[in-house]
Amino acid sequence: KYGNRTYFCKLEVKNAIYQYLYQHMQNFFETEDIAQEAYLMALEQWDTLKDHPNPLGWLMLTIRHLSTNYYRRIYNRLESLEDSQYKDIPYVEPAYNMLVMEDLLENVYNKKEKTIAKKYFLDGDSVEELSADLGVSEKNFRTRLYRMRKRLKSYIESYEKV
Repeated sequence: KYGNRTYFCKLEVKNAIYQYLYQHMQNFFETEDIAQEAYLMALEQWDTLKDHPNPLGWLMLTIRHLSTNYYRRIYNRLESLEDSQYKDIPYVEPAYNMLVMEDLLENVYNKKEKTIAKKYFLDGDSVEELSADLGVSEKNFRTRLYRMRKRLKSYIESYEKV
């Protein structure tokens, strides 16, 4: 009548499931909760599961999905918590940021590079637009941007050391 429902209740199968979950979760209480939830899902779907070619494999896959979802929920909660922590940071005037950026550009780049950097970093022009304006390929322009960023980064790092 019950097919291989008793197979899930065998001690070695239960032990294998709990060992797998505990190694993954490292928390006894969460291990029990997820195992019980998986058993309930198996019981609810027993009519289709009893004819499944590998019911234990189905159960293990379900357990893996449930444990992954558990960690995903924790990660999402932490992200939303981090987002809410930064709401108290005071607003900084964009004009001040522009002045700092223009000062950095003045000290790091030559005249042509300053124009490119202002259009890219401050005005937000796209790579496609700027490469077309300069008459170079996008790949060439991206290489220039990479080198400009690298120089700016090293300048800022050397400034921070002082």
